[in-house]
Amino acid sequence: MKRLLACAAALGILLVLPAFIEASIQNPSLPEYYHLSRYYSDTGQFDLAIANDNAMIAKYATTREAEHGWLGIGYCYNQLMLRAMSELEKAKARGDVTKKEIEEMTSRVNSSMNQALAAYQKVVAQFPASKAEAMIGIALTYSAFGPEKEDLALGELKKVTDSYPEEAGRAHLLIGDTYAKNGDTIAAEQAYSVASVVYPEVASLALSKYADLNLNSEEYGAAVDTYTTIIQSLGIDGTYDAKHRFMGSLVQSATEKRGQGERALGSKDDELNGYRSVYARYVGTNVGMTAQTKLAEALWYYGKSDDAAKILKQIMNDYPKSVWCVRATMLLAKLQGATKNAVETYQKLIRTYPFSIYRVEAQFKLAEVHLAQAEKQEDPGEKKKLRAEAKNVCDGVIADYPLCPEGEQAKNFIAKNML
Repeated sequence: MKRLLACAAALGILLVLPAFIEASIQNPSLPEYYHLSRYYSDTGQFDLAIANDNAMIAKYATTREAEHGWLGIGYCYNQLMLRAMSELEKAKARGDVTKKEIEEMTSRVNSSMNQALAAYQKVVAQFPASKAEAMIGIALTYSAFGPEKEDLALGELKKVTDSYPEEAGRAHLLIGDTYAKNGDTIAAEQAYSVASVVYPEVASLALSKYADLNLNSEEYGAAVDTYTTIIQSLGIDGTYDAKHRFMGSLVQSATEKRGQGERALGSKDDELNGYRSVYARYVGTNVGMTAQTKLAEALWYYGKSDDAAKILKQIMNDYPKSVWCVRATMLLAKLQGATKNAVETYQKLIRTYPFSIYRVEAQFKLAEVHLAQAEKQEDPGEKKKLRAEAKNVCDGVIADYPLCPEGEQAKNFIAKNML
């Protein structure tokens, strides 16, 4: 009897469960909205993903999920555009469709393209953390049309390389990809060659793409030499994903943690020389840059602040468009503490990269420095002045980005610190 009752209860749960699932899908929470969109997109149900993202955005317009939702809408319309382009090309190849049908198919291509561009442009206008990613999305949308819209694609990518260090390396690789796709091998080689020198964050992939072009062009000697360079040094950075994002390296982690262990053992010279040896072997890679920034941090820790600052400033000079320039700048300001020098360093970064998400990050750090300076002040007038400066920095973020997570963060910062 007990077993029968248990089976009946289980059957009841199974009968009710679909209703719960349906209710959740029909009235999702913010996380459910987000994951539903990702599911629909990953399974090729782009129309459902777009509708779900639009519903989420209508309810939660200033959230990080809404920001990703706009990016998702751009991606889905891009995919619908590619589908429509494929159908159009097949129809033209068959030759069994009317002029009116061709016009309708072309209209679907253009409509999806315009919708993708509109979604990405919304991100550019509203969400600083994803501006560069959205601009890359715009470029990839144009790039799908080949030489016809090559100039538009390259224009967007060059904006990223000029002003957005967080994605500049990827964008430069995509410039090379665009040239290669359209048959301009010489321009592609030049783009990859520059990327391998200017952007340590993508150097190994850039040189690999350069070598691949040599190999495909039957320039075997040049290809062999380049692959050898990758094997001997640049290959230490491991691999990248399909979107050219760096996937990490065990050697980076080991370099950092070995230094941590040596410091705990009191082995100062071993720690410093360890960082130096890694950098010397892997110059121009993510592993090498990690070693160099950790060396600067360690030198500061051991009281050699001038030597540390020299290293970080050298990185800033050597790689001005790279994300490593920003990382070095941010590290220098952090090491400088609540000082006038730190204020100047953050302000320099804000001036240098006015459109980058790192500008916003630097603004928050600058506000924190002003508050820390205020806490040290005994003069009420100076304390009030520094607190006002912190508030002004946050007000600037709110004014520039009123409808995004960064704007909300600035409001919370002001409220938390009673500015």
